[in-house]
Amino acid sequence: MSKTKKIMLIITLLFLNIVEQAASVITATIPIMAKTFSNISLTNVEMIIIIFSMFVLCLFW
Repeated sequence: MSKTKKIMLIITLLFLNIVEQAASVITATIPIMAKTFSNISLTNVEMIIIIFSMFVLCLFW
């Protein structure tokens, strides 16, 4: 494997790790978002993580 391909592989793996960690961060903030946007139902607030997860699924597919 050439040096360029190794570097691209490392960058890709780091990017995938960052995207997966973002889902955890969003999930952890759902209770705070629900309190902040009290006029919006909890289901709609949780829809944010569903949309993000679908995006990640399409990205990894």
